[in-house]
Amino acid sequence: MKKKKVLNKIVLTAVLAVLLFTAFTAVASATDIYVGPGETYTTIQAAVTAATAGDTIIVRNGTYHENVDVDKRLTIRSENGSTNCIVNASDSNNHVFDVQSDYVNISGFTINGATDVTMAGICLYNAEHCNISDNNVTNNNHGIYLKSSSNNNLTGNNASNNKYGFYSDEDSHNNTVEDLTISSYPTTVSFTYDNGIKIKGVTTPESDPAGMKNISKYVNATNVSVDSWLFLNVSYSDMDISSIVEDSSVLYR
Repeated sequence: MKKKKVLNKIVLTAVLAVLLFTAFTAVASATDIYVGPGETYTTIQAAVTAATAGDTIIVRNGTYHENVDVDKRLTIRSENGSTNCIVNASDSNNHVFDVQSDYVNISGFTINGATDVTMAGICLYNAEHCNISDNNVTNNNHGIYLKSSSNNNLTGNNASNNKYGFYSDEDSHNNTVEDLTISSYPTTVSFTYDNGIKIKGVTTPESDPAGMKNISKYVNATNVSVDSWLFLNVSYSDMDISSIVEDSSVLYR
């Protein structure tokens, strides 16, 4: 009986040692991969293809003519910020960054050239828990496009000279947008009343005015200066106002 206990302890110790070694190996395997002239990878897409989930891809200064498909958990960032690192679509009929994986971080790029209808500088598709930050997204059809993507954070991005600066479809929920600057063209935002875009500092939408029926579409903005403004061009489906006299529809604030 005593030998059996000793044997059990030895086996347990061996199992723990294997588990610890496996865990250590997994952590240690995350790698920094550099992209740029003279590097092993001269395109971002080549680095993404070669990378393992959890790796960080650091992009040297320069202009990269490509469309990047991201299908694994990665951090992709410029080495020295968006003014020094430009990603220009080689194919205007595709997204510049097409993200179809959870836990992807993209930061510090100028992103342009996705000019075809529905194409975007950055598109998240069926993606959750991504962080998109400090990018200058310009001259695309859509700047940033959330498609069936929820629980993501977008911070400090600039979307200018896009046909639609920011678009979030009705299947995208609980996304947090902070310090998004949109200029030069209209912006389109579509989301549900309770599960849409969270603007930092806003926890609950205002109550509906007496006598008004809410059709579950809203934009909530706070902490704006006297020079700030919103231009709203509203379109809707018949289903939104099925029980409302259309001539009586109004915007309120």
